[in-house]
Amino acid sequence: MDSYIGVKLIKATPCSAEKFAKLNAAKAAHQANKEYCESMHDYSQPDWENAHDWQKESVLDGVEGVLNGNTPEQSHESWLKHKKAHGWTFGEVKDPEKKEHPCMVPYNQLPEEQKKKDSIFINAVKEELKKHEHRMPNNLGYLVVYPDGYESWSPKDVFEKAYFRLNDESKITEDDLVRFMGKEEVKRIDTKTTLVSVKTLTGFVEHQVSSCVDPKNYDEEIGKRISLNRIKDKLYPCFGFLLQWAKNGLKE
Repeated sequence: MDSYIGVKLIKATPCSAEKFAKLNAAKAAHQANKEYCESMHDYSQPDWENAHDWQKESVLDGVEGVLNGNTPEQSHESWLKHKKAHGWTFGEVKDPEKKEHPCMVPYNQLPEEQKKKDSIFINAVKEELKKHEHRMPNNLGYLVVYPDGYESWSPKDVFEKAYFRLNDESKITEDDLVRFMGKEEVKRIDTKTTLVSVKTLTGFVEHQVSSCVDPKNYDEEIGKRISLNRIKDKLYPCFGFLLQWAKNGLKE
């Protein structure tokens, strides 16, 4: 089996395993509801990615209800309460612009096909949450979004060993470089020479020296500054090469 090396520029944000599980449960429930609506020739439900913020907020609120043990009736009442709080009222036809919805009635007044939505919602949430149970003990991590839009979750320690945060994905900043370089070690190796060694986050070590002409003029801070700048000058192109690879791959 051959070995491969590769890098990708990704987006990530701190996210607990619990929050990631709830987000995926919301997506699964939304998709289940969308498919059920379409089975009844209702094609008004958008994909999760295209859903309005109010739709996503409503679904996430429903997930919290399922976690609290809501029955289908309680799930509907929770949805009803959320809608009312955001200005929705009853209407014969669903109209997001007017904030009108035909299901803005008590659960016992819903048609049977609409009651079924609440059971479908609860089952979809529970099934999705089961997939994430193994992650719950390790609650610290990151929500990771890949270039193709695929989302995953990574434990904090695993993620931070593999990825390095950039201030700007279009360039390497000096702050990026300084954080990557880590702590320097400074030594005076003779009467007029300063040796600076930097061990980067990857374990790579770079050394540079700076000397004055007359030992009487020796200044460790000046020597340190000159050597560090030389190290930065050597590492900048390497970092730039890495970013170019991550953004465009091997075949631009």
